Order: sequence, then structure tokens, then C-alpha cells
Amino acid sequence: LVAACGAPAAKVEPIQIGVIAPLTGQFVENGISTRQAAELAIKDLNAQGGLLVNGVRRPIVLIYGDDQDNPEIASNVAKRMINQDKVVALVGLPFSRMAIPVANIAEQARIPMISSTSTNLETTANKKYVFRVTFTDPFQGSVMAQFARNDLKVERAAVLYDEASDYNRGIAEVFKQEFTASGGSVVAFEPYITGETDFRPNLERIKASGAQVLFLPNYYTEVPIQAEQARELGIDLPLLGGDGWDIKALAALPALDGSFISQSWHPDTANPPAQVFIKAYQAAYGGALPYDIEANTY
Repeated sequence: LVAACGAPAAKVEPIQIGVIAPLTGQFVENGISTRQAAELAIKDLNAQGGLLVNGVRRPIVLIYGDDQDNPEIASNVAKRMINQDKVVALVGLPFSRMAIPVANIAEQARIPMISSTSTNLETTANKKYVFRVTFTDPFQGSVMAQFARNDLKVERAAVLYDEASDYNRGIAEVFKQEFTASGGSVVAFEPYITGETDFRPNLERIKASGAQVLFLPNYYTEVPIQAEQARELGIDLPLLGGDGWDIKALAALPALDGSFISQSWHPDTANPPAQVFIKAYQAAYGGALPYDIEANTY
């Protein structure tokens, strides 16, 4: 009885979770979205004292790592979090080129990892500890090919893609395969290398190909340039894209009017839990609408 009354309360160790995202660089907006959604996800939980584990509430502590849109840096951040910070899980990693190498590290360390929007199959292939929230590249490549054939009713398609990126190349190849299998023809399949800014030679060949639609399975940092150069050359085709376009960044660009993209989540959903999340996110962040990275991270 004396011991029970006089002993100090045992220290409650927090649960540490690593959040890896591009917090600087050209994709910093995605990093900000990841961070804001992660913080919102644990806000109410920590207000209640944290996560209930074996009858004891333990607060969640998020440890952030900036991958700087660099796979090697992402890998080093993950190793530090696992070996030094002793995180129990890794989340974030919205881009496949960072998620894939980090997934290998997490699997070897037996640390659960969940990517918000990595769509490449290699992220989770043959792994027990690595998961994704979103769909995969073969799925969205197939869906966009079917959409072009069945909804837009086109027979000839062109593709402009970054062959140096697993994400871009993977979706492009699946689109080509599915579009051809459904009776269509891919009349131009134009590759480029990451960092290029003049796509006019590719687009000239696409213009001469007789294509009825142009598929751009590329990131939102490149798509505006590609779309504007296409319009300058008189290519007045419907443009298609993948989830790398980012609605927030591109919706207001005139060159993209009438375009269609695949997304794993959209705030137009009527799903009741999603609506609760949307209202909470807007209340926390000045009325900003969340999109797929925010929702999937949350």
C-alpha cells in the first residue's frame, strides 16, 4: 500500500512513427500535404492521451524525414529512422522512386511501411511488411486505355512518357498494351528523359501520326510544359493523364481544359467518413480542399 501511494508514475514511452516525404524541392507541395494530413490524423488521438496499448495510452510522435525527391537520400533517412530513432512504422513516401528502395529496407528490418500513393508494383512485390493505400500502375494504365476506347471512342492514340522513370514508363507500357489489345492502335510512343524541357520534336511526330488522343502519364511538374507546347503546335487532342498530374496544381491551366485523369480519391465523394475528414482538414488548414495524397496519408 505504501509503495502504491508513494511510487512515482511509470514513464509512458511515446510511439514513434516515421513520415518520409519531399519536404523541400520541386515536389514540396506533396510533402506539405503529407505532413498536414499526418498531423491531423493523430491530433484527436493524442488529445485523448494517445493510442491504447495494453491498457495504457501512449502518445504518437511523428518524426519527419525529407527525401528531397532523391532515392538515395530517402534510403538514408529510412535507415536513420529505423536504427537511431527506433520508429515502429514508416508512412508517407508518395512517389514510387523513393518508396521502392525504402520498401526493401523496411522489409529487411521487419518494420511496417505504408505508402500513400506509390503505384508501382515493385513497392509491395513479394513483401510481408510493405503496403500501399492507392491503386497500381497496371490498374490505372488499363483503366485509362479502356476509357479512351470505350468512352472517348478513339481508335488511334499517342503516348509521351519519361522512359527514365519507373512510374511514367510503367503506366505508358500498360496503356499501350491494353489499348492495342482492345482493338486500337498506338500510332506514336514517344520517350524522353527526366529533365528535358523541349518536347517539340516528340510532339511534331505525334501531330503527324494521326492520333486522336494524347496520353501523358507524367508528373505535374512536366505536364504543363508538354500541354502548352502541344497546343502551340496546333495539337488539339483530348489529353489523358495519371494520378501524378495533381489536380490542385493543374486545374486552372487553359491548355488542360477538357483533360481526363485517373485518381485514387477525390473530394467530390459522398462517403460519410470522407466528408468528416474533408471538413476537419478544411477547418485545420484554412479551407483548403484535400485530395488523394492528403486522404491516403490520413
